[in-house]
Amino acid sequence: PVLAQIETATGRKVSIGKLSLSVFPNIALEADDVTLSNAPWAGKDDMVKMKGLRIGVELMPLLHKEVDITELTLESPVIMLVKDGKRANWQFTPAETAPAKQQAKGGEMHGHEMEGTIVPHDIQIKDGSLTLRDMQEGSVTKLANVNLELKAPDIQQKADFDGSLVLNGKKITLSLAMLKPLGLMSGAKSDVDVKL
Repeated sequence: PVLAQIETATGRKVSIGKLSLSVFPNIALEADDVTLSNAPWAGKDDMVKMKGLRIGVELMPLLHKEVDITELTLESPVIMLVKDGKRANWQFTPAETAPAKQQAKGGEMHGHEMEGTIVPHDIQIKDGSLTLRDMQEGSVTKLANVNLELKAPDIQQKADFDGSLVLNGKKITLSLAMLKPLGLMSGAKSDVDVKL
């Protein structure tokens, strides 16, 4: 059901290898060899492929038929972003059968809701790589050894973003603190503290 909802929301094909579930101290769903297909015009390579994916949810809310996503961890993701003029492969077109808003069967989806999107409290990328290709300009930018973490216990109030990556052979470390990040993303003014 989760894969079907992702495919409906993105209009892309999702595949996984082994799937496992743990229940203590919180519920966690782990998947190996996860892929998300690319836009048809952006090439044959998958947009995303990763060694592992972990999604954690709070146990107690489940007893009330509510889903509170606490964690999203991507293990060794290889991400291919492609832009061609005004179109980009990270712009998703929902399948025609997609309902206006996806909900967990018999309950509600919680965590941080942002225009229908669930934002986990803790997002981590471990040992990832990212390639950004601009088909119109013919440019390619590659990031390696990407290790990032976003912590947002209350995304209405504050979010902290820390990590490091290698760009053109040089290591970059980043620390970012945002007050009222949801407002900032919608165009409102907010205090931001950045260390690069």
